[in-house]
Amino acid sequence: MSKFTLQLIYVNGEGKERMVSVTNPSQNLTAAEVSAAMNTIKSAFTKFADQTLTNKEANLVETRITQTFDQLN
Repeated sequence: MSKFTLQLIYVNGEGKERMVSVTNPSQNLTAAEVSAAMNTIKSAFTKFADQTLTNKEANLVETRITQTFDQLN
C-alpha cells in the first residue's frame, strides 16, 4: 500500500523554508496546477500571517507501507 503527500515548499523573507503538506493529492497534477495552488496558499499566508513567501519547490512524496502485524485479524 502507498500513501501520497504533496509537499509545497516556500522560502520566507528571512530565508527560512516553510512547508505545507497536502495529503492524498491527485497524482497527475501539472506543474501549472501546482504553481497555481502554491500561489493561492502564498496569498493566504501573506494576507493573514503577514509573511512574505516565495515559491521554492513542490514534491510528490510516495510512502510505501508494508504491514507486518495486525492484531485485529
